[in-house]
Amino acid sequence: MHAPVAHAPRTGHPKAPSTLAMDAELAASELVTNAIRHTRDPCGRALWLSGEELTITVWDSSTEKPKPKKADPRRIGGHGLHLVVTVSKKVVVALRATGKRITAHLSVVPQHTSSLGRTIGP
Repeated sequence: MHAPVAHAPRTGHPKAPSTLAMDAELAASELVTNAIRHTRDPCGRALWLSGEELTITVWDSSTEKPKPKKADPRRIGGHGLHLVVTVSKKVVVALRATGKRITAHLSVVPQHTSSLGRTIGP
């Protein structure tokens, strides 16, 4: 996952922040792992990079909407969707007759946190 985001300048996009590459790898890994773990049918993923955001879409054959589990540091597993939501500015679940698509929208523009804890642009 690092290669496509890290090599964004080759596609005419400016260099992406290294934190974006790490967040994108985490989000893609968690979404694909969930698709494989919870369905037996084929799944897929697509990534789109624009000047403002990277979108990661994963689809599978399950028509069940994913349910984030309450955080529990004693539990092994079950934290993936929470992690995806944490690194994304938005996560959209679209249910379809033949399955679902989950799209994580990650900001390409570096965000800074003010001393009040508010996220502000560059």
